[in-house]
Amino acid sequence: MAKEKRAKTDFLEENLPQTRKEQFFDLLKNQYKVIFFVGLMLLLLFIPDLVKNALKDVMNDKIHIALKESAITQEQATSGKFITWLISSAFDLVLYPIVFTGILGLLRVIRQMIYGEPVVFKYDFSIGFKENFKSGLLLGFLVGLAKFVFDLVIVSFASSAVVKTLAYVIFLLILLPMFIVCAFYSVIYKNRIGRSLGHSFLLYLKGSWRILLVMVVGIVPFIVLEFFLHFPIKQLIYAVLILFLLPLVLLAGFMVMNFVFDEAINIGQYPSLYRKGLYISKEEEKQLLEKQQIIEEVYEKN
Repeated sequence: MAKEKRAKTDFLEENLPQTRKEQFFDLLKNQYKVIFFVGLMLLLLFIPDLVKNALKDVMNDKIHIALKESAITQEQATSGKFITWLISSAFDLVLYPIVFTGILGLLRVIRQMIYGEPVVFKYDFSIGFKENFKSGLLLGFLVGLAKFVFDLVIVSFASSAVVKTLAYVIFLLILLPMFIVCAFYSVIYKNRIGRSLGHSFLLYLKGSWRILLVMVVGIVPFIVLEFFLHFPIKQLIYAVLILFLLPLVLLAGFMVMNFVFDEAINIGQYPSLYRKGLYISKEEEKQLLEKQQIIEEVYEKN
């Protein structure tokens, strides 16, 4: 069980960090054990995926060697790779719901840290897992389905640069960011999955460059490894990145999303969540009240 590390003055309001950047490094210093536990849980969640990718690499290498030695024809090699991909993608449809449910449980832990609330890892993870069980299953299935369709298009239209480019744009720049925003959104606000996805798409449009920047940091290293390394080195580095990099990406991502949520939602509808976990000066508090009054007047007129 991870316990919080707090100084005697941590409970003083004026000692709270003033920006999310300050808070990020403050949490790295004081909550490194909790962050490490998040990494361990992420690694456990992704072990089946690492094993699956290792088996897929081994099968593809065997097909490549057999083709090189003329043991099989090009058509047989293509068919073998397609079957390997099909089995892998079908496995993702089962795996991703489990992984996303676990990630939503971990996001509850991260939320508690960012909000400055007490963190008991085992308790907060179990609560987050139970509260977001349905959302995690549905969101994970949708991500798996979207990836399956994306991969199918890439495989089926391998010779069409236009179709492949369009598929990459739709999946990487529209669907995947929306699903990621929805994961963070679901841990804070409770709505049906359809409504959450709709809100998440609009929120993504509001904070697109910030969200894409976090995605680049979190995803690009894995894409680079996919193209330049092979089993078993690739899986070992994957494991290291999941353990140490991914928790930091989730922490930074949640802070980025808090900024977007503050400006788009919290300032008008949930003022108690606005800049929660950060120090708000008297002047900022006054400005916040003025903004809230303006927003309330706009709501009343509409």
